[in-house]
Amino acid sequence: MTIHENLRQLRLQRGLTQEQVAGQLNVTRQALSSYESGRTRPDIDTLMKLAAIYETDLESILYGTDGRLAWSNRARKTAKVLLFLLPALATLYSGIYWVTQSFFPLSSGHLSPQQEVIWQTRIRLSYVCEFMEGLLLTLATIGFLALVILLAAGRASFPPQAKLRYAALLTAGVMLPPLAFCLLLRLHPINLALTPFRVVCRMFLYLLLDLLIGRLQKRTC
Repeated sequence: MTIHENLRQLRLQRGLTQEQVAGQLNVTRQALSSYESGRTRPDIDTLMKLAAIYETDLESILYGTDGRLAWSNRARKTAKVLLFLLPALATLYSGIYWVTQSFFPLSSGHLSPQQEVIWQTRIRLSYVCEFMEGLLLTLATIGFLALVILLAAGRASFPPQAKLRYAALLTAGVMLPPLAFCLLLRLHPINLALTPFRVVCRMFLYLLLDLLIGRLQKRTC
């Protein structure tokens, strides 16, 4: 594929219009259309700016890497799923924990029939909490590992700023719900926020792994 075909494909892959890209590039839509039709060829500075807008590298624009684009798109979709799923599970886990502690308190001594029902319900909810905790950690581990593999397979060169923004959003989404419930319960954060914190630690561990893989790939190119 030619450069102008690669430019058009990259734009469509990102779901952007010519007007949107032209606005970010500070050129007219007609100028961008001319680049994509092959009537004119952008200079190297413009190509670098387009690579940043499309979150790819210059090689993808110059030579085209359909396979890499497919892997990169899978990585984006996986990242979006994790960004939604992990905070949702953290919120659900925190909510169940809050219900257990607030409405089914511990009882000591001889239990009345009503207290026995409360106690049994608390035990069941505790099992649910344990299951949610394991599910959250397992999905985080599998999801982040899959994301690293997809990024490596596609040799996706996402800007560090984009990765940091993603990490910040995911950290906030995972940590804020348990911290809010801790304030409601007046608990020490470690009682509820430990599991979400372990999720965040896994995320940064795999970000480090992605960084190391990226450097190895650059050395072998």
